[in-house]
Amino acid sequence: MPDAIAPVERRGKERRKPGNRINRFAPRRSLMKLIGAYALVVSGGMFALILLADQMLGLGSVLVGLSFVGGLVGVSILVLALGAIEERLIEVRLELMMLNGGTRQGERRSGERSGGPEDRRG
Repeated sequence: MPDAIAPVERRGKERRKPGNRINRFAPRRSLMKLIGAYALVVSGGMFALILLADQMLGLGSVLVGLSFVGGLVGVSILVLALGAIEERLIEVRLELMMLNGGTRQGERRSGERSGGPEDRRG
């Protein structure tokens, strides 16, 4: 009689079409990436304005300003890169959630209802 007991698939019918996301807008909503892009544009513009002002006005010592704004450009690039990594991690998490049926970790049942293989013997 132990051969009659077969594992039962508890998950219901998959209602989503293949390729559909749970939340299709979430991977594109990295706030860090947006802030990094805006900061890069602003700091890059400041860098260009300092270089133009130096060339047009003939200012002698713009090295301090250029180094400060260059640091801002570097930080902006790092924030933009971290935002891109965050965006990809969000996308991977959503794909894994789709493979798990869309439930969170605490909501899933752990194991079967029976005690184990020794309960099935007799």
